[in-house]
Amino acid sequence: MRRVLVTLVAVLLVGACGSGGDGPTDTGGAGATVPTDPPTTVTNPPDTVELATVQISVVDFEGDGFVRLVNVGDSDADLTGHWMVQQGKAVDLGAEIDPVIPVGDSLDISGVGVGGVSAEGGEIALFAGGDWDNAESLVAFVQWGSGGTHEAVAVDAGLWPEGVTVEPDPNYSSIELFGDPANPESWS
Repeated sequence: MRRVLVTLVAVLLVGACGSGGDGPTDTGGAGATVPTDPPTTVTNPPDTVELATVQISVVDFEGDGFVRLVNVGDSDADLTGHWMVQQGKAVDLGAEIDPVIPVGDSLDISGVGVGGVSAEGGEIALFAGGDWDNAESLVAFVQWGSGGTHEAVAVDAGLWPEGVTVEPDPNYSSIELFGDPANPESWS
């Protein structure tokens, strides 16, 4: 982030010190084009956030739907004490399923426990413990459509950018992760 700001300041200084451009860009005397419009990209959470061993990889909307969790770590993942939450409805994963996901394996969890998942909107938040307002307890997060109620916690945890949701493709009955789970553009 600091490098981007320093580069932007340098570009602006070159433009301001140029020899009087005649349009929306100024060559600044060095042949470099100086943009006049600010960037329009979404700012994602900082990349210093350590990725969790267990990630949400699919949210399927067929019927009551399901959520696929995948173990991307180098040891078995134990979900004892973990809660899957959506807009105030929650399921204690350790009490409902065999809570261990072997290395490289995945687990599909029915959306029934969290009131079903709908393409119109919602969220899936995976918490280690029952404190659903604590950013340090949030392990994984995704929101789509109209969004959910734990976005602020996800933003505080560095796991999601503020004010952004994934828009499900109407031709598919799910959203799937292809890349960085904290980047909404990695979901399609």
